[in-house]
Amino acid sequence: MQSRVHALALVAAGVAPVVGLVERLVGDRTVIRPERALLALGGGLWRAQGYVGMLVAGLKERGLVFAEVGVVGDAPEEGAKALAAQARLAEEGVASSQQFMS
Repeated sequence: MQSRVHALALVAAGVAPVVGLVERLVGDRTVIRPERALLALGGGLWRAQGYVGMLVAGLKERGLVFAEVGVVGDAPEEGAKALAAQARLAEEGVASSQQFMS
């Protein structure tokens, strides 16, 4: 039982700086509105529900409740997919505006 208490304390100590970082990144909530935003987490530790749960609980204590919290398996791959999708949308927008102009 004692080792479990120590383990949880270590995890809480590791999650606390992330809670503070998210709070600083959100700022005054004029640009990022957590209630309408997805908090995307990447990396192996976040695949453990316990870590995610502690982070969500820590954020909630500070009044930060995100609309959704997700874990990205491969952050660089997901980022590349998102950039490719944006590029396709931009190309489609250029193509349709060219059609409109002709």
